[in-house]
Amino acid sequence: MTIGAVLDRLRPEFPAITVSKIRFLEEQGLVVPERTASGYRKFSEEDVERIRYVLRAQRDRFLPLKVIRAELDAGALHDTARPTTSEADDNAHARGAGDGDDGGAETLEPVDTEELCRRAGIDRGLFRDLVTFGFLARDDTGRFGPEDVAVAAAAGALVARGVEVRHLRPFRTAAEREVELVEHVVGLARMRGRGDDEAGRAGDVTAQALAEAAALHEALVVRGARAGGLR
Repeated sequence: MTIGAVLDRLRPEFPAITVSKIRFLEEQGLVVPERTASGYRKFSEEDVERIRYVLRAQRDRFLPLKVIRAELDAGALHDTARPTTSEADDNAHARGAGDGDDGGAETLEPVDTEELCRRAGIDRGLFRDLVTFGFLARDDTGRFGPEDVAVAAAAGALVARGVEVRHLRPFRTAAEREVELVEHVVGLARMRGRGDDEAGRAGDVTAQALAEAAALHEALVVRGARAGGLR
């Protein structure tokens, strides 16, 4: 199928999915569609499921791409024991609600410093720098959430390329401003809402606005990189 057809298949679950996002995943080796003689992409059903797997892993488990790639390389997509339909979403929401499901404990429960460093693949020195510069924040129990693991892993990958942690601050600042904008969008949605049904959809509005903000950020970065001759 064409990339447009892929978008049509994925948008019901991922409204903010874009062509640039799919191309980015292709560049990262997470999906490798066939090419026609004229250079057009031809996606298979498995390609679509790989993309779906990546998007769900980012959305529901906050995993960095290198971890997702490792899971795919290990055959996670074909693991019949792993939920791959709406059951995966139901399980993710249930774990997030704290029902004690052991299947999500390793990913979604708070972790201590040692476990965060292990999962993110960073050392204690980098961990201290990330805390100092405000990239990681402990909860009330002194532990870290799954988002912190993802942040630490992503930051660690850039530091491994020679970037200093202090030079990563623009990413944190940009993210904080984007979250403020999403809060504004959600506030407007609530103001325009009518009745309990509309108010009850605030969570959906938040999720969609966050996805749309992330898509805009990614598109701007990709465009800037291309304009700068980096792609």
